[in-house]
Amino acid sequence: MNVRLQTWFPYHIQIALNGREWLRRRLEARGVDFLRQGNKFLHIEDYALAQRYLRQQLHRQWPHLLNSFLPIAFPTMGQTLGPHLSYYWTLWQSEWATDLIMDAPAELTATTASLLDMAA
Repeated sequence: MNVRLQTWFPYHIQIALNGREWLRRRLEARGVDFLRQGNKFLHIEDYALAQRYLRQQLHRQWPHLLNSFLPIAFPTMGQTLGPHLSYYWTLWQSEWATDLIMDAPAELTATTASLLDMAA
């Protein structure tokens, strides 16, 4: 995750969150074994748990979480904006990824053929 504060009024804050990194940290905290290469998972010991963690991202109380970063990203916000102004969070950019994990090469071949047929 990174937080970027615009240094001119209205002091926009941009936040980039890597959902897979978030998942990695959750799995490690839970002691779930996984194999990761770069930003992709090649194996996860408990796929059902990983899916539950990913779905939790959709129901996270994002304004509360993001507001907790304000004192770090903009420590002088109170003095700069005064006591009556705050931030209204909007989504500037989002990415949704679908990862497909196959148990056998034959599954990959069938899925690839199906995806290529849809693209044609």
